[in-house]
Amino acid sequence: MEQSEFMKQNAFVRLIFVFAFFASSIGDSFNVVYIRQMAMAVSGVNMDLLVSLPITFLSAMTALGVIVSGGICRRTKRFGSFLSVGVIALMLGLIVRGAATDYRMLFLGFGISGLGNGCLFIGIRYYAFLFADDRQRMRALVYVNGGAFAGQCMGTILGGILANQLAYSHIYMGSAVLLLVPLVMSLKVRIAGKVEAGSYADIFRVLKNVRALKFLLFLLLPVYTCSVFISYIVPLFVNEYGYSATVASVLMLVNYLLCAYVGPFMTDFVSDRMSSLKATFLYMAASAVLIMLYGWVAVMPLLVLAVVLCGVLDSFGLSVIMDAFTKTKTTQTYSDNDALIIYILVSRVGQMIGPTLIVLSGSVMSLGLFLLVGLVAYLALAGIPKKS
Repeated sequence: MEQSEFMKQNAFVRLIFVFAFFASSIGDSFNVVYIRQMAMAVSGVNMDLLVSLPITFLSAMTALGVIVSGGICRRTKRFGSFLSVGVIALMLGLIVRGAATDYRMLFLGFGISGLGNGCLFIGIRYYAFLFADDRQRMRALVYVNGGAFAGQCMGTILGGILANQLAYSHIYMGSAVLLLVPLVMSLKVRIAGKVEAGSYADIFRVLKNVRALKFLLFLLLPVYTCSVFISYIVPLFVNEYGYSATVASVLMLVNYLLCAYVGPFMTDFVSDRMSSLKATFLYMAASAVLIMLYGWVAVMPLLVLAVVLCGVLDSFGLSVIMDAFTKTKTTQTYSDNDALIIYILVSRVGQMIGPTLIVLSGSVMSLGLFLLVGLVAYLALAGIPKKS
């Protein structure tokens, strides 16, 4: 593709993802608070369990969206048509959440939204793989992923601000209306290139690589299980401390911005001093200590500190862990795209486990312990290679 056409198409697709991720993250700062309000009308069931179930269902359906995305791609053929499926699912989910009159309807809305989230999340990677040229592929991934991040930041902060002015249901409905823009864009304008999605057999062939399987189960799964510390624990505990959704959204935004903008410096700093695998070990150990410390002394100042330091850790940790995973491939013949899909799928499963783990254990400390157990298990089974 000519460079001018490439840049024009990138800008167009980036705008689609800005709007889509804006809508999907509009409730990040108050989702669990709204769920708790709805759950109060349900009697005879543990309240913490009721609050965690819709978020768990959202993550489960996101994982399902990733799994079925290949089949949707093969049927829709055009990338724009594939995107429209994700946007429509997200729109329906937001409408159901906005129209919800009880807990069960709200629960359903989160599930439908999750299916759309899964398609859109993997859609960023599918878009990059429309290009055969490695340089264009990487630029497309970075550029469009940046749009998704910008949309997520705007959605989180604006949702927190609006939560003090409007009913939560009205905010969800407004986001659904906003999605008409990316829906029309994805349907009306042709995006050059054909999506190449592997079969389910190709994708799950990655799991036959024992090194990759150990990495996924003992390192990646615990890391993303603990990622709910920001998305689930922060809004919930900020509300319990008596602060508004705006405060929660500001804390989450600070975490996102640190993760994005400190990332290049921290990744270079850490990578110059150790391998990506050893950096993953450092990231997990430090995150575990930080989360357990907050679980032990659960006060607002320590929560703010934890949010800031988690942002710094994530700024390099989420990069080095992906690099370390790609190095488990060695001489295997599966494609990097198939490995990426498995990587994303396991990460969504981890986010699904997080709220349930907290409910079953009754403590935030369980997240940190899960990280440490995973790290110790990996070291026991795989050890630390001299070169990585």
